[in-house]
Amino acid sequence: MLQLNIPFFLGVQNEKGNSGFPESYLFRLNFDNKLKLYRQKASDDLDALVAKAYKQGSMLNGEMNNTEGKIYADAALNFIKSGNHQLEGKRILEIGCGNGYILSELEKQKAICVGIEPGPQIQELNNPNITLIQDFYPSDRLEGKFDLILHFNVLEHIKNPEKTLLAQLKLLNEGGSILIGVPNCEPYLFHNDISLFVHEHCNYFTRESMVNIANSLKVKLSRIEEGANGGMLFAEIKKGQFDFKNKQEYRAFDPNSFETSIKGFNSAIAKIIKEHTEEKVAIYCPLRAINMLFMEKLKGVRFVDDKPSLKGKFLPGFVNAIESFEEIKNNPPACIIIFSRTFGDAIKSRCTNSPHLKNTKIYTLDSIAG
Repeated sequence: MLQLNIPFFLGVQNEKGNSGFPESYLFRLNFDNKLKLYRQKASDDLDALVAKAYKQGSMLNGEMNNTEGKIYADAALNFIKSGNHQLEGKRILEIGCGNGYILSELEKQKAICVGIEPGPQIQELNNPNITLIQDFYPSDRLEGKFDLILHFNVLEHIKNPEKTLLAQLKLLNEGGSILIGVPNCEPYLFHNDISLFVHEHCNYFTRESMVNIANSLKVKLSRIEEGANGGMLFAEIKKGQFDFKNKQEYRAFDPNSFETSIKGFNSAIAKIIKEHTEEKVAIYCPLRAINMLFMEKLKGVRFVDDKPSLKGKFLPGFVNAIESFEEIKNNPPACIIIFSRTFGDAIKSRCTNSPHLKNTKIYTLDSIAG
């Protein structure tokens, strides 16, 4: 079992602290050798904390909307479109529909849409043509069968994805499909990077584990592909015989190598920070860095992010508010460490092209040996 003491992160805060939740909570992982899947070990206390977070509307960074979550929403809509599904007159269920952005787009194509979501963000949708259920899935308020069942950034939150998918298959009309979107954990797991671990996520998927789940359920895996600049994995499953044979689609994961290499990766980053001193180091995309920083007791670094909603906000366990890129330019740090693999090269280019940062050392995670 892998055990890490990391922040209990629900979202950014307006002030220091964690809104009545614990600053950190022990994170425990077991590796399912059959499915080749990391699963978080649950407890009653943790379940209660996470349920409370969902009811308050916690979405972490996976909300599908037309603002900061647009890249993920567009990737999901593109995956639906690429399946050439006839939507007009078809019944569609989205589990974890958030504020209903995706359903709103599908309703424009005359689909009959139903959404279920436990958080208050569902109340933002005002469309009389969409049936909304504010509840956890499964719900006794859900009726009938569907031609498409969608869930994007949902399956990672569910303790038993196999049982859940089997139940959803029973809700499909003949010829129907389940379309799944989950965070792509491969770039992090294959680089010994613990930044992907959060208490709200029960499972950490790779293409290998998605294929193994479909095989264990004895269902047809129609397709599996990346989206959102490699930040998500999408899959489509249907009733029928498992027949996915293209193992070139995925890379096998070795948990033993990952767990023995974490310390080296963390130490390499900590060494850079300590060489410059904490207050002279800025962490770009800090939500990806807080696990490593917390474990290394590096709580005085600066933070920078491009999302306007994060400016001036705090992360649990850390002392400095998140700054904008403009603020960083006006008060340059000695070095910037970019903690995004998806957008790392683009951010590095932006930093190196700024004359304000000409004396600032820029690191990406791929440039740091560990």
